[in-house]
Amino acid sequence: MPTITVHCATAEELLDALSPRSRLFSWISRPHEFLFRGHADSRYALLPAALRVGNPIPLDGDLIRVDAEWDHETQVLVETKALRQFFWRADESGLLLPEDGQLMRLWFGRTHVMDPRAWPPTELLSILALAQHHGLPTRLLDWSRSSKVACYFAASTAAQWVRGSRPRPAGLTTLSVWAFHALLADLQNQLAAVEPNHRVLLVTAPRSTNSNLHAQKGLFTLIINREVDPIARVDRSPMNVIGESLKPRFRLLHFTLPVEESPRLLRLLALEGINAANLFPGYGGVVRALEEETLWDRPPSVLGGELPKILKQTTGEVTVAYSPEIGTTPASVAQRTE
Repeated sequence: MPTITVHCATAEELLDALSPRSRLFSWISRPHEFLFRGHADSRYALLPAALRVGNPIPLDGDLIRVDAEWDHETQVLVETKALRQFFWRADESGLLLPEDGQLMRLWFGRTHVMDPRAWPPTELLSILALAQHHGLPTRLLDWSRSSKVACYFAASTAAQWVRGSRPRPAGLTTLSVWAFHALLADLQNQLAAVEPNHRVLLVTAPRSTNSNLHAQKGLFTLIINREVDPIARVDRSPMNVIGESLKPRFRLLHFTLPVEESPRLLRLLALEGINAANLFPGYGGVVRALEEETLWDRPPSVLGGELPKILKQTTGEVTVAYSPEIGTTPASVAQRTE
């Protein structure tokens, strides 16, 4: 089925639409059937970092920029060398690496060119996920099991553009959150005998060695094609486009929100415990959370709403009837009882 686009006018509408209680998701039978990914600019494609033209990959003391003319052999050569250097540098630093052992060290000790039809091998997916989650461009695409985490990643960057702390991209109008029905990827793998060469894999990695991944409820998708021509130009189609040609076809939803709503969305998420301090465990995450409070639509110093005023004005019991506007005009629904 084609991607369904859902336009939201306010931050509250976006959070409501992404709730598991909304009509768009209330039909699912179990948690985590959908995965979510946030984009600060809705024009961004569902394309992993290593395949984005012009994206820099650190390699041999230089930044190699992805070229649209690369064939599969060149693309995989750059990716494998970058991952090999990540592994050995992390090992030299005494860092814990997932599934480390002699077989993995033997693989990274080789200097041969990897066959693009076999890249990436299953035994390297955990180390690939670790590298991806710490900034090394790979062909894994980050997702979260939490829609609110996806909203945070869209809002945290978009709010910087809106507030002027970072240059705003030309033509920017909306941020977005993608929702992907992950059960379709599981079904594809079950039907591997029918479609053995081109499919999407869900990739998880050990959370015990990646606190950020654990906090963000993260996992990845990986598009593989075991029939590529090594000397053919790399197909850089985004995941939603590729999904239209696979069986079963992907079910994707694309939620958009005016970018000017991002400061409010960032604050509302923080009130629900979704902020940098919780998603990036450590002192750096705490400082980042404090800095992000300066991007909110209202600073913490002026928050408090109408409730303190109501309490000062009444001496008896206060009864408040629920209303969708209760957070903005509680005085209109409050009644004093003797």
